[in-house]
Amino acid sequence: MASIIKKKSKYSTYYVVAESARVDGKPRIVKQWYLGTIEKIIAMAEGNTDKEEPRQIDCASEGAIAALFKIAEELGIRKIIDQRCSKRQQGMSVGDYILIAALNRALAATSKSKIVEWVDSTALHLYMPLQKEKLESQNFWDHFDKLDKEMVNRIGDDIAQKAIELENIPLDTIVYDTSNYYNYLDVVTPSELSKITKSKAGRNSLRHIGLALAVDRDHGIPLFSRLYPAHEHDAKVMKKLIDEIFEQINNAMSDKKGITIVFDKGNNSEELIAKLDESRHHFVGSRSPYHHKDLCRVSLEQYREVNIKNGETIPAYETREEIYGAQRKIIVSFNESTFQRQLHRMEQNLEKAKEELSTFKRKAKDADGRSTMDSMQRQALDITDRYHVTGLLDIDIEEDCFSSLRL
Repeated sequence: MASIIKKKSKYSTYYVVAESARVDGKPRIVKQWYLGTIEKIIAMAEGNTDKEEPRQIDCASEGAIAALFKIAEELGIRKIIDQRCSKRQQGMSVGDYILIAALNRALAATSKSKIVEWVDSTALHLYMPLQKEKLESQNFWDHFDKLDKEMVNRIGDDIAQKAIELENIPLDTIVYDTSNYYNYLDVVTPSELSKITKSKAGRNSLRHIGLALAVDRDHGIPLFSRLYPAHEHDAKVMKKLIDEIFEQINNAMSDKKGITIVFDKGNNSEELIAKLDESRHHFVGSRSPYHHKDLCRVSLEQYREVNIKNGETIPAYETREEIYGAQRKIIVSFNESTFQRQLHRMEQNLEKAKEELSTFKRKAKDADGRSTMDSMQRQALDITDRYHVTGLLDIDIEEDCFSSLRL
């Protein structure tokens, strides 16, 4: 609420516009604007300002703050966090700190030491009571430390449950996947989650944290998430989490009917498929063409056009085979753009392999019989294997009349 307040200095009386909000249950002024003396205010009202330039202009970002804050309040994010992680009612709550950090991360990610500066550039003070002296980086870390792993998981589940309820999110099909995110944690700092692993962002020298995520099919809204050590194999992670995923979805469903979970081939394991077979739920997985070379040889004439979305179609071939101990439906699809990319890559690899084999041939010729037949065959095979073109090239190694080997 805003009001005009009269104030006195040593030499004059002046007026300010004060914005108030409740802090710890008590009304406090959180922001104020200087108006000037009564004479100046009257002069401005009558237009007698002599076109005086403003002494100060405040520009605050509000649109994105307003939109995200509205969603956060509808979901009850601060309330959910504070219910799971209560603290003595003194100053800002854990929920306040996490919401501010989340808004900052979404709109203009900065370090925690820069959050005060960012808050000053926004209209956040209009939406929640702020104590700027409490926005130092150490206060954020102190409040984050009040959360343990179990609390974080339960908070995420509660927020997802609220989103499902508010938006009436359909739960017939959910999509599951994993990824990892690099961080700058020192390699000597102990951590259960942050590990050196193959980076999906190409930052292999940095430590990473794994994220398992299940989202709804239509909009990709997160319904379940868990952090895990990034060096754990995807199949091991999903096998460990599948019961929690189903529990989360079942808690949000009124009719308790089965759902369909979609996942990629990196999550395949006999134990996971057996567990899914025993449940009332369905699944759609994927397999590497390496395991089904016979299906890769099926001609495109045997494919049929299948509608996917917005009138688009793709060629697909359907059959049944025994996989993981049971007869299962298999659908093989053909994507023209993917095929062209792979064909181009293969042609590039073929040329590189030929160039390297030519170099190897010249070196073998200069070896003056020092190489054995087995050695040359092995070196040539290493080259073709490196470029994945072994089955596309015929390599002959012959012994000439001078008992020298040539390629």
